[in-house]
Amino acid sequence: MKQLFTTILLFYVAIGTGFCQSFVQSQLPRESLSLQVNATTFLTGEYLYYSIHLKNTTSAKGFKGSSIAYVTLVDTNLSEVFKHKIALNKGRGHSDFFIPNSVVSGSYKLLAYTHEMLNAKAEQFFETDIFIINPYQADQKAIIGASETVSTESECTIPETSFQRLAVVLDKTQFGTREKVNVIIQNKIAENGFGKYTISVKKLDKLPAVGKTIRAKNNNSNGSFTPETKGYTYEGILLSKSGAPLANESIGMSVPGNDFYFKATVTDALGMFQFEIPSSIEGTVAYIRPLSSKIDSFVIQPNTQEHIDYSRLTFAKFAIKPEMKDELLARSIANQIENAYFSQKPDTIIPRANKKSFLFYEAGQSTI
Repeated sequence: MKQLFTTILLFYVAIGTGFCQSFVQSQLPRESLSLQVNATTFLTGEYLYYSIHLKNTTSAKGFKGSSIAYVTLVDTNLSEVFKHKIALNKGRGHSDFFIPNSVVSGSYKLLAYTHEMLNAKAEQFFETDIFIINPYQADQKAIIGASETVSTESECTIPETSFQRLAVVLDKTQFGTREKVNVIIQNKIAENGFGKYTISVKKLDKLPAVGKTIRAKNNNSNGSFTPETKGYTYEGILLSKSGAPLANESIGMSVPGNDFYFKATVTDALGMFQFEIPSSIEGTVAYIRPLSSKIDSFVIQPNTQEHIDYSRLTFAKFAIKPEMKDELLARSIANQIENAYFSQKPDTIIPRANKKSFLFYEAGQSTI
């Protein structure tokens, strides 16, 4: 049987410390976020899988932690390839992104943050470099040349200890196709080694890779983001047809479907309103309109803000080399075969029906 080299990566979710009493721009965020990915170099036609760990770093009473995290992939033109809103369950969340052929070869940044993290002045969101190779595009100038910041993995190296906290023990270092990998994790420092960890097992190859995830600073934070502790927050402004704000007007939001959702609130003096949609609500379309029969024409303007100043991002450089040709060809063919049979073996799971169906109205409550 052909032997395959593998590597096992163990990520520890660092526990930071912080202090804060309100969501108006504190010195340190009340929570920290760590994000792990299944790889850092991808070909189009492959999946990028990621896992989120969110840790509460404050003992302040009344702060329950965010229930929504944001994950964004940004290209060198500072355009978003995707932006996911991830519902968190006890600080954990995960999702994936299928990389289509429309994504060009080059360097990318994967960012992760919460609204609460954007309210602090300190370092607060995570970023890591992602490399994508599109073997179907003719122009590969972006990835041909000298590599300055990346390396390739060519052998299996398991350190005797990880972070001087844990030991990762394998019964062997080479495995055959579809062979079970047995991993034993030994905690060497008792309760100090307790925590949340992510294990990634993958085949080693000769493609460029980057092994660091860094915490970056948000230079565009203004402390005005509402912490999303119960669900996704939608903010907007209710305007008349002439553009004047409509103050103190009742406005409602409904999400149709089996798990029906309706909520109403009142606009403030500037016509602003806010809805917090619980994470348990499943739906793709929401309808928002004023409830007064006297308002026959109106405009709803989303209160969108640029969360991250992408202009400060620094993208790593990487390059493909002639000796990678066979590896790229083999992976490209394997991806085409895998995707050709996708309809016969989809990896999606039919979601369990949500039994909740409710209607509630909060009269006279003004939210900003």
